[in-house]
Amino acid sequence: MRTALRLVACLAAATVAVPGGAIAAPAEDWSARIGRDGLAATEAALAALPAPSPDDLFARGGVRFLRAVERALQTRWRHGATAGLAPVPVLRLELPANPSPEDWTPDLVTGIFRDVAADMEAARGDLAAIPDDATIGLTVRLSDLWLDIDGNGRRGEGEALLPLVTGAFIDPWQMEEGMPAAPPAIRFDTADAAWLSAYAHLVGAVADLVVAFDPTGPTERVFAANRDRTDRFGHLYPSYYDVWGQRPAIDRIAIIVMALRQKPDPALTRSARAHLLAMVEQNLRFWRLVAAETDNDAEWIPNARQTSALGLRMAPDTGAAWTGVLGEIRALLEGRRVISHPGLPVGAGIDLAAWLEDPAPVDVLGWIHGIDALPYARIAPPLSSDAWLRFENMVEGQGLMYALILN
Repeated sequence: MRTALRLVACLAAATVAVPGGAIAAPAEDWSARIGRDGLAATEAALAALPAPSPDDLFARGGVRFLRAVERALQTRWRHGATAGLAPVPVLRLELPANPSPEDWTPDLVTGIFRDVAADMEAARGDLAAIPDDATIGLTVRLSDLWLDIDGNGRRGEGEALLPLVTGAFIDPWQMEEGMPAAPPAIRFDTADAAWLSAYAHLVGAVADLVVAFDPTGPTERVFAANRDRTDRFGHLYPSYYDVWGQRPAIDRIAIIVMALRQKPDPALTRSARAHLLAMVEQNLRFWRLVAAETDNDAEWIPNARQTSALGLRMAPDTGAAWTGVLGEIRALLEGRRVISHPGLPVGAGIDLAAWLEDPAPVDVLGWIHGIDALPYARIAPPLSSDAWLRFENMVEGQGLMYALILN
């Protein structure tokens, strides 16, 4: 749960910004527009711009990014899928209860992630259209951000983004001066466009992998079994799963395990690999750009000479340490490193790149044992934990939180 909330916060904080209006006057404030009218209206205004500036393109890509999250949560809320469903973005968040939901359809999750993939592509298109030599300077007040979870067009209880994510995203012990007294404003600049593009690729990869293992069929099986049990035994005292309130969790585990046992769509696993490689490249580009910055103005992720507007402690060597982690990830995705497996001899490991290229079902027991890993096993240098351990030590054991921020 905490991981997903952190991730959504990262997505949100990088999304929106400044000047524009209905058809955008440079002096208008996109952040205020979101706070007043919401993401949907702001996206429509940005889409109507006849000649968007680099600032407008960044803002439009960011709003579309966050709208992907909002639309996914709206779909879940509309169908009463308000409990955390799975440990992946947009499904892990706990949502306010819907008093009169529509029926939950078996293709709900697959539909959500197909839409997310399309929204991420649109966001990346806007970011890619920004000229390489453009200068961006967009300010967003985190207090302006909200998600219209119930889809009524009005900001309501539980829809402000910052209260939703504060406890999971910002750790007070990691602040330079303690938690800010008021929600800060962030000025996103040219380097941050690469950061946001990297995150759009990451979320696109997750979406591809979920759809590759399409959980529609397993969901139909679970729903049918629940109906059959009620029809046949509804007159008896409820099962222990039901009495203990564990039925929803057991159902979700069953759906995930059965989905993984299916043959995944190779086109989508290959697409996920391409997204992950692009994520690494865009993240490395971000660190090159941010290292050259000379200002210190409400920074999101600072270089060694800057400070974070969030108050997060960033060691001077953060960039170098994180690019070391990215190098290991790229080597794994390119097949130059393998994942060690306790069932394989020392010196051999699982080639993740080979699996993404020609995937097989993921039977949990078969992979734990090693039987199913053998077709993808080969001799190669193992993925090293040294870069991650250096990064983890540098951020004082808060590696996961910083990884989600740095992407």
